Amino acid sequence: MDNKIRKEPPIDRVRFFNARLACEAFSATNPPRVKEDVWDAVVTYSDGRNEYYAIGAPNKKECANGLRRKGIV
Repeated sequence: MDNKIRKEPPIDRVRFFNARLACEAFSATNPPRVKEDVWDAVVTYSDGRNEYYAIGAPNKKECANGLRRKGIV
């Protein structure tokens, strides 16, 4: 049994996205922060709040593992 009290509201959804493509699509005046493809995540909590996590993983699976290592999910 886990006795830890979770301080954050429950997670509603986790979205992974390619950081290079997102940077190119939404920030035409700024060059991409990296040249290779890396994955970051946006976590949406049940209260509607979104939090961005710059994981910089080479694929979605490693991005999910990065969130787990940080204790997010």
